[in-house]
Amino acid sequence: SIEKGHQRQLTSLAQSLARHHDQLGHLSRQSREQSKHLAAAAEAAAASHQAQIDHLAAHLSQQQADMTSLAANLSHHQSAVTEQLQSLSSKLDRLASSLPPGRHGAPPP
Repeated sequence: SIEKGHQRQLTSLAQSLARHHDQLGHLSRQSREQSKHLAAAAEAAAASHQAQIDHLAAHLSQQQADMTSLAANLSHHQSAVTEQLQSLSSKLDRLASSLPPGRHGAPPP
């Protein structure tokens, strides 16, 4: 009778162990699946961020090229304006020297 009681306890323990073993197997499979999903999600997020970084880098590079071009254009226009101002200044000097004395604000000699 005591032996039968022990046998029942051992059987019950064995069944309990088998259930826990099944539960652990199930949890282990779930954990592996979740790990795969998380890794895939992390990879997708990293790829998306890299694409955004690449897009921004290309945009910044284009802006830099545009600014370099603008600087070159401004320099060219500045040179052209400087030449025009020097030409106008020379023409004004010639015009002023061709006027009779006293006509351009200076007192006659």
